[in-house]
Amino acid sequence: MSSVPTPLASSTATSTAAPSPALGPDLRGGLATLLGSVCIAALVPAILNGQGDAGQVTTVAATALACVVGTLLFAVVTRLPFGVGPGLVPASIMASLLAGGTPLATVLGIELVAGLAFAGLVALGVVGRGVRRMPPMLKTAGEIAIGLYLLLAALRAGGVMLAEVADQGAPTLGAGAWLFLAGVATVFLLARHRVLGGYATLLGVGVAALGSAAFGLVTMPDHSWALPALRLQWPDVRAALDWHHLDDILVLLYVVMVDVVATLETLARCEPALQQPDGSLRNFDRALRTSAGVFVLSPLLGTAPMLVFFESMGGVLSGARTARAAVVVALGFAVVMVYSPLATAVPVAACAVALAFVGYSITKHAVLSMPLTSADKGEARLARHLATVALLLVVAANYLAVALFGLFVLYPMLAYLSDQKVARGQVIAALLAGVLPVVTLR
Repeated sequence: MSSVPTPLASSTATSTAAPSPALGPDLRGGLATLLGSVCIAALVPAILNGQGDAGQVTTVAATALACVVGTLLFAVVTRLPFGVGPGLVPASIMASLLAGGTPLATVLGIELVAGLAFAGLVALGVVGRGVRRMPPMLKTAGEIAIGLYLLLAALRAGGVMLAEVADQGAPTLGAGAWLFLAGVATVFLLARHRVLGGYATLLGVGVAALGSAAFGLVTMPDHSWALPALRLQWPDVRAALDWHHLDDILVLLYVVMVDVVATLETLARCEPALQQPDGSLRNFDRALRTSAGVFVLSPLLGTAPMLVFFESMGGVLSGARTARAAVVVALGFAVVMVYSPLATAVPVAACAVALAFVGYSITKHAVLSMPLTSADKGEARLARHLATVALLLVVAANYLAVALFGLFVLYPMLAYLSDQKVARGQVIAALLAGVLPVVTLR
């Protein structure tokens, strides 16, 4: 213990008051979050647009508006320094529904029903308890599946998995695919840089975008700025409540639930100043309720479910501590709304660079959380089984729903084979996960 005398409490009021956090770190952290996530305003419309017969589903301006509204709402309620906007994983699920012929209004209805279900579960306290009681390795295996799904989606969008066949019969990659790979390489080279690490994603996207422009793969817009163009459509809840869409609702609900909780837990772990005494995120319950609110709001804005951006980690590591950092993010997306024509010029392959790195980051974090080398041989065996099954299901099925339901179905058997305890609730969950996709087949 220090022998320095403690100042008298009666000296002055200001001598005992906690100092207000400096503004500089919040500005720097907010800018880092913005630069790390701004490409999402172009990537989400690129994922959604042109699917099925819906034509242009959304616009960059509408996506940026969702980021502004979601970030400000989250900041006001939670006082946390995070950016909020449409999630890439839910956007890819919606894109698969659109590509399969589901009308846009029905897809938005599915999203609204899933959002209302999420809000109800949060209000009843089921989400917090349920996710915490879920076997940690099963939850982590689900994160591995989500990360791999994103990574494969990025490879397809980048043109790597669509190689053309040359005259000699050998597969070859187009210029866009090589530029995508160059962008990804840039991100990985700079991700750990002390100064540039927070901007690695944006720089990687920039390399691919500038390279595309140099090779004539980009069509520049007539104007660099324009008044925001919003294309909104009211969700068709009646069509979404058709029994055949139950699996789609459940998958979207599960993905958002896992994404929200995993992101909030990860952001809390990376900065003690954001933690409560028990190690959980400050204002965690408020963050869950607000996440449910922005999820319900998302289909009304015509975009994918809004989540806390995983890229907020870059802002936190750069010094973001208070809601002032979130205000910086919101103001930045407001600028993107006005200059949205420039964002539309960014090629899909360049935007896919960010998608690839997010998918890699989610997968890496989940794999490192797995006890693959645990001293408990049964625990390590179960971890290896789950990680392998997640990989095989995502690659073989190429459909996230199959992977997530499959993990639930197989978990009790894998746990039993690994000499791990199997709870009755896990068996019931496995039966439900096996029956629901069958009874909802179209």
